[in-house]
Amino acid sequence: MSGPLVYALQHLVAAALEPGTADGKASDAARVLGFVDVRVAALEIFRDARDGREHDRILAGLREHLSPADLHAALTSGGTLGERAAIEIALRL
Repeated sequence: MSGPLVYALQHLVAAALEPGTADGKASDAARVLGFVDVRVAALEIFRDARDGREHDRILAGLREHLSPADLHAALTSGGTLGERAAIEIALRL
C-alpha cells in the first residue's frame, strides 16, 4: 500500500468523525486508524504537520466516543487488518 492511499484512509476517518456524523462509527474509525498507524510505521512515512494535526484531531474525537480500553482494543485490532479489510471498513464509515 502506498503512502497516498494510507493518508486517503486517514482522511476518510477524519471525515467520519465530523460532528454529527460519528454515531456508531467510532469503533470502526479507530480500527482503520490503527491500520493507518501500522502502515505509516512500516512504510517509514513521515507525517507532515497537517497530517499530524489531523491525526491528533481524530484521536481526540475517538476519545469522546470510546473508553480508553475500547479505543486501545480497536486501534490494536485495526493494526492487524489486511489492506482489503481496512479499505472496506473505511468505505462504510
